[in-house]
Amino acid sequence: MFLISYRSLFPDRIWYRHYWLGFVFVVSFLACDSQPSFQPAEFCILDVHLLDGMGSEPVQTDLLIAGDSIYYIGAIDTSEIQAEKIISGDGRYLAPAFIDLHAHGDPLISENFNNFLAQGVGTIVLGQDGSSPDYPFAGLNAFRTWADSASKTPLDVNVLSFVGHGSTRRKFVADDKATADEITQMESYIRQSLQDGAWGMSTGLEYYPGLNADSTELHALARIVGQNEGMVMSHMRSEDNDQIEKAIDELVQQGRYCPVHISHLKVVYGKGEQRAQEILTQIKAAKDNGIQISADLYPYLASYTGIGIVFPTWCKTKEQFESAKQNRIQELRMYLENRIKQRNGPEATLFCSGPYTGKTLAEVAAEEGKHYVDILMELGPVGTSGAYFVMNEELQNTFIKDPSIAFCTDGSPTMWHPRGYGTYAKIIEAYTVNQNLLDLPLAIYKMTGLPAEILKLEDRGKIQVGAKADMVLFDPENVQATADYVNPRSLAKGFDLVWINGNLAWDGQRVSRSGKLLLKE
Repeated sequence: MFLISYRSLFPDRIWYRHYWLGFVFVVSFLACDSQPSFQPAEFCILDVHLLDGMGSEPVQTDLLIAGDSIYYIGAIDTSEIQAEKIISGDGRYLAPAFIDLHAHGDPLISENFNNFLAQGVGTIVLGQDGSSPDYPFAGLNAFRTWADSASKTPLDVNVLSFVGHGSTRRKFVADDKATADEITQMESYIRQSLQDGAWGMSTGLEYYPGLNADSTELHALARIVGQNEGMVMSHMRSEDNDQIEKAIDELVQQGRYCPVHISHLKVVYGKGEQRAQEILTQIKAAKDNGIQISADLYPYLASYTGIGIVFPTWCKTKEQFESAKQNRIQELRMYLENRIKQRNGPEATLFCSGPYTGKTLAEVAAEEGKHYVDILMELGPVGTSGAYFVMNEELQNTFIKDPSIAFCTDGSPTMWHPRGYGTYAKIIEAYTVNQNLLDLPLAIYKMTGLPAEILKLEDRGKIQVGAKADMVLFDPENVQATADYVNPRSLAKGFDLVWINGNLAWDGQRVSRSGKLLLKE
């Protein structure tokens, strides 16, 4: 075909004169096609087992980074390139930097997010559980005000944020039940926040004030979220074994208007693989009915939140607590005693802030010579936070193995729980290397490609030409989660190099602050 096309360019009488020229052109064309001309690159990474983030088996290859993106993947002759730095992968694995679907913190308050960098995280999702960092700012454009400040702040990792339903409720709702006018004000604020770059709305329906929201309010706001191409990410109304189906169904109903997401999936008090499969079947049924629903979880058997989680819904605030002590004290004491018994006893509550940090409720009660209810009454519902050992390993491992459930840390730089420092290291160390619960490509997919799909984050979470160069280089055999419940703020080991937006950000310590605030367009 080429010779015919080439010959047609010349009269027949002079074709013989150009035959050799055509042959030379064909050879030159094929040579150029097999040996691409490389533009200058910042990094050349040689000899890696590339995990693309989409679940494919690893491929041994080389890679170039130019600017903030992946420029070339394939065999590289270093004599033919210009690269500022050449790095030998020595057969280690190169994967997309991890995307943490549920994290906590505020870069305007604390700039140090090394705990995420050290475990290979490139992007974190803030504004969770109904509480978002825009809350202190006033006006309809409060989210934009926060975002403008955050975009000017040096960031260790990429940050994106949801707008919190609870934070919004605190701005506009005077009483427990929102009036029609107050719902309208919340709709306007959520709409504006989404237009200003929030990725969706988060709810915390087990916490005050979100627990006061009814279906009318939640559906109205979900409709606004859907109209603005966002999603609802929810700490559901309950995670207890006897309430979780109802809580999932409440979220599924909101999914009629927009994509919905279950934060930190767990079944408190539930046991066994069969129970987990029942929940997965419910989620699959919703998908089969056209609901865009997804979920994440962290790989620990203890949750972490404020001590208010053990107090009744009518006693979550300081004001409610003072009223209960005056008018319902016996009812409150009985509730607390039964609630702690249900949650595996006082030994299963580990204080993570305040005067009793690092001790269990049982230990504090013994040291003080008091009943554990007395300790809780002294602290009140906002007096501390804790880790609660209320999950079943067989049940949670079933979720961990499921290809449709993504991973998150639900962690922060400051909380007294190992998940903020060890989640991704534990997944690789415990579940891929030691227990063989997950193969490595699937584990990486659940930490990268799947979260990117859930967020519709098109240019991250995968390694391909043109994608942003957020990547992590590691040897699975060397990865170690050093954080535990005694020493929860110990950095993960084994993630040798982390790139964020094409810049080397971590090599055992912070090299650069290369994160960006990612606003939804």
